[in-house]
Amino acid sequence: METMSIAMPVIASAIGTLLAVMIGMALSKLNGIESHLEQLNGKVFAHITSANNHEAGFAKTDQQILNLMQTIKVAHSRLDHVEESVHGKG
Repeated sequence: METMSIAMPVIASAIGTLLAVMIGMALSKLNGIESHLEQLNGKVFAHITSANNHEAGFAKTDQQILNLMQTIKVAHSRLDHVEESVHGKG
């Protein structure tokens, strides 16, 4: 009975210490995540507000459109050639 009266406070102290350590670890991870999100937010804001990024994107899109137009012209030319070969000139 005497050992139970000594063991219970020791166990309670150990559990309390363990919980305090776990809560501390969780809070430190939360602070780390929060600071990481702040850094990410700064990078995203800088990316969105940078005119160079958008100009580069527009230039790339314009080039892709020109490439597609050229592909369409070549495809039409080849189709015309196939039609002439199959049906004869006309």
